[in-house]
This record gives sequence, structure tokens and C-alpha cells, in this order.
Amino acid sequence: MTPRTRLFAATLAGGALFFSLFLAAVAPVAATSSSDVSSSDPCTAARATWQAGQTVADGIALGDCMIADRLTYLSRASGRLPSVSALSDADRSALESILSRDTTGLTTLKGTLDGETTLSAVKSDLVAIVMDYRVYLLAARQVALVVGSDVVTAAGTKFATVNTKLEARIAAATATGKDTTAASAALAAMNTAVTTATSDAAGLSAGLLALTPAEYNAGTAQPVLTAARTALGQARAQLISARADARAVLADLR
Repeated sequence: MTPRTRLFAATLAGGALFFSLFLAAVAPVAATSSSDVSSSDPCTAARATWQAGQTVADGIALGDCMIADRLTYLSRASGRLPSVSALSDADRSALESILSRDTTGLTTLKGTLDGETTLSAVKSDLVAIVMDYRVYLLAARQVALVVGSDVVTAAGTKFATVNTKLEARIAAATATGKDTTAASAALAAMNTAVTTATSDAAGLSAGLLALTPAEYNAGTAQPVLTAARTALGQARAQLISARADARAVLADLR
């Protein structure tokens, strides 16, 4: 491995991890319908039975299935958060609180639902499962978008290290009489792209973490979620451009 190849590997080491993390973080959350169910709804059969009979027992069975499905997601998401190193401690704690709150609430609601004896009470509980928690339409997106925002911030820090190393390489090349005009321009483009990306992601987490199911139901949360997703899409494009610019610097120094 040549010195330049080693530099390339060193300066861009971990880049694949950052981008895979970012792509996973901002990938579309599983498609959800207005009834707040996942695209691979495990409760299809229970839902059909409930819709056909509308009995207390059928309603409880459907509700138990819906709650179990949501609790499974919440458990998995909670288990994955500790491994996302890009998450800030504050954002990790806030997301854990959201997931814990929904877990506790749904577990309590299941106890209430299982003890219901009237159809009206069962129907009320079924509505509460969706409207009071919004696990898929809100909590899942909060997790994905907040992680995405923090990954952008972490990538900005990583690119700062790359910048320092590339500046040193350019200075060394210049000292030997090499024309580094193109390399310097590519480095400047890299830094501009990173600055734009981190600016796109700045402040997103606070607004996302403050959203509540009540705000989603009122229609005020969706614009925030949409704007955050758009901003992170733009940030992703800028980081991809920055990575290409870093490679261009190394190519120009050969």
C-alpha cells in the first residue's frame, strides 16, 4: 500500500459506516395507513374478525394484537439506541424517554382493555391505541430523524479531521513545488458542503423531540416531520458531495 493509498484509507476510514448509518436513519419509515398500522400488519386476521363481528372478545383480541405489535417495535428500537454512537447523550435520553413512555402507556392500556366488558369501552380503547401513542406515525419517525440529525453532526466532526489531514498533505505537496490549486479548490468545496450539511441538520432534534401524539392528531406535527426529512435528505446529498471532494483532493495530489 502506497503512502497516498494509506492516507486515503485513513482519512476516509469509517466513512462507509457513517453513510450506512445515515441511510438507515433517514430511510422511509414503514408505510403506514390512517389507522396507524405497519405495512406488514400482523393483525390483519384479527382486524377482519373484529370488523365482521364487532364483539367484545374480538375487539380485545384485535387490541391485544395491535399493542403487542407496537411493543415489539418499541423494544427493538430501545435495544438499538445504545449502539448508535453518533447519538448525543441528550438525544439518546430523550428518545429513550419517548419509547419508555409509550411502552408503559400501552402496557397499562392492555390491562384496561383485557378487563373491558362493554363494546363501547373496547372501541374507546382501540381508538386510544392509535391516537394516544402514534407509535409508527410519530415515535418511529422521531427515532429515525433524530438519529439522522445526529449522524450528520458526527459526520461534520469526522470531516473536520479529514480536513486537517488533507491540509497537511496539500502544504507538504506545495512545499515540494507541486501545483495544488485543484486540490485546494476541492478541499474548499468539501468544507462548504460539510458546513451546508451540518447547517441543514442544526436544531432539528429539539423540534422533533418536542412533538407529541396530540400534535400529530391536530395536524401540527406532520409539517415538522416533513421539513426534517427534507432537510436531512439535503444534508445527505451534501455529505456525499463532500466525500467526493475529499477523494478529488487525494487524486489531485498524486
